[in-house]
Amino acid sequence: MPVIKFFEAKSLVDAEKGKAVVEGGREFELATLNPSFMLSMLSACIGKKVAENAGVDKVSVSIEAYVNVDKLLEGKEEIEHIVVRIRAPASEEAVLKGVENCPVFKLIDKSRVKDVIVEKSL
Repeated sequence: MPVIKFFEAKSLVDAEKGKAVVEGGREFELATLNPSFMLSMLSACIGKKVAENAGVDKVSVSIEAYVNVDKLLEGKEEIEHIVVRIRAPASEEAVLKGVENCPVFKLIDKSRVKDVIVEKSL
């Protein structure tokens, strides 16, 4: 199991679940991943699952991560909360179902997800 240890992103991961199995049988412990890598993996996973669920080939996913600057200056990398913004040429229902099917999103502590915004694109 690959483990990448830079900053810990434990503040964002649901401690009861802890691991993500990614396609290809690779397993990651999300709490030990660099937060930037973890958010990139989350973004890619959401995009893929939304595209599959909605039957579209273009999906844009952006994740805004909010941190406490005072803690950051003290050397503590902690994500306070995230906002997920998804643009796709699909219904909101289809997009949200794709988000729910993302195995990485299932591991995120939902109290840290401030909002999931769905925007319809052409």
